[in-house]
Amino acid sequence: MKLRSPSHLARFGAAAFVILAAATLLAACNITGSGLVGLTWRVTAVTTTVPAWQGVVPPAEQLRYTITFANDGTAAIKADCNQVTATYTTSPGGSITIVPGASTMAMCPEDSMGPQFVEALSTVSSYSIDGNDLVLYQPDNSHLELAGS
Repeated sequence: MKLRSPSHLARFGAAAFVILAAATLLAACNITGSGLVGLTWRVTAVTTTVPAWQGVVPPAEQLRYTITFANDGTAAIKADCNQVTATYTTSPGGSITIVPGASTMAMCPEDSMGPQFVEALSTVSSYSIDGNDLVLYQPDNSHLELAGS
């Protein structure tokens, strides 16, 4: 067994540290580099392809349906009168996966679209951000338009 010099071990340790730091930074880019964190996103419009439909959410209704992304890969969803926890991942290419978790089970008004909102979020596959505007796309080209505040 050949003994290594202390300076050789120090170089090896420094190289290992650099590799670990780079890997950690790249992993963090999947979330913090996404541009999603820091705003509460409220739904402003919905477009579906099947059935073909497009609608604008009135300003008074927008705060009933929101999502807030955190740096740690979690998200808080407001689905009308219910709160839903979620996890999410993104990629530098603009893909996103949102996985809803536990939810409160309050009885919402008859016009509530809470379950549909959560279902739509769970099927998005990509996103784009332009300033404070976020678009979440589903594989069939349906999409949700959100504004950040």
